[in-house]
Amino acid sequence: LNNVMDLRARVVPSTFEEDLVKADYTPAGYVQENARQKALEVYRRLCAAEAPPSLVIGADTVVVADDKILEKPRSTEAATVMLSELSGRSHQVLTG
Repeated sequence: LNNVMDLRARVVPSTFEEDLVKADYTPAGYVQENARQKALEVYRRLCAAEAPPSLVIGADTVVVADDKILEKPRSTEAATVMLSELSGRSHQVLTG
């Protein structure tokens, strides 16, 4: 798609800490604010190092079960536990 549309897109991972207080947000609001903060962090970093980018897209994804926001597991063991807890249960995956 980059070549077809003559885009100069690149992936720049954010260093935003993702340390928002979950209790301050609905699950949808939380994932949207994390995505916004990631995009802002990348934008500010790129502006400091080079010309401002024309566009920065940020995204975040969380799982919600029983109205509880579940973050990305930080280890294989934590992922195994999370998947076991979610298995056979209803849950949502939100991306903002």
